[in-house]
Amino acid sequence: MNKELVILSNTKMVISILVPIIATIIFFVSMQTRVDGNSEDIKDNRVSLVELENQVDGLNALIIENNTNIKLLQKDIAILITQIREGR
Repeated sequence: MNKELVILSNTKMVISILVPIIATIIFFVSMQTRVDGNSEDIKDNRVSLVELENQVDGLNALIIENNTNIKLLQKDIAILITQIREGR
């Protein structure tokens, strides 16, 4: 019976040592998996950001062109108003 108690005690000791070690290993493996997944997400986000920057640049150019056209129209309207006034 003494031998059985020693075996039981040793088994409890081994289990109490192995469980935290296994839990720690599982934790670090899962962390590494999450880090790899986040790295992929970051790469995808960088690609999306570059595409958005290109779209914003295109919109900026379009806004500048429209602003220029509006200024030209304002000048044309001012000239027409002047011509109409002089024609009276």
